[in-house]
Amino acid sequence: SSRAAHQQRCAGQRISDISCTRGTLPERYRQKDGGRSIVRNMFVVLLNYTAPQADIDGALVDHYEWVTRHYEAGDFIATGHRTPEPGMPLTGGVLIARAMSRGRLEAILATDPFELRKLARHEVIEFQAHRTVPEMAKYADQFSPVAE
Repeated sequence: SSRAAHQQRCAGQRISDISCTRGTLPERYRQKDGGRSIVRNMFVVLLNYTAPQADIDGALVDHYEWVTRHYEAGDFIATGHRTPEPGMPLTGGVLIARAMSRGRLEAILATDPFELRKLARHEVIEFQAHRTVPEMAKYADQFSPVAE
């Protein structure tokens, strides 16, 4: 049966497979909205500069402080510059955010100094992490209790 195959696959896993926990976690770990459970997804955010590099450079310190606050809060997993072609200027950055509600992420992004100063726009790619390396599982677990 498919249930037996699922149990066999999950029993010996070396990679954290979020789908192996579906339906088995206590209800208290699910985010609620009007009595129904909501799956919280992870996000990749592409930051695209819309202003001259000199303007970007003038806001970098504030942007880095903003990024640091969200690392400390546990919101961000990885951040960095997008790698340009040789000889070309930077075009933006990439941010990977832990599982949270889309509304929470949008509220966080709205406080980015680049956004506040209209120096960049955020392109949000939402995805449901079904598998991760074990070290990433706590960030991808859409059922883990996280302050929203």
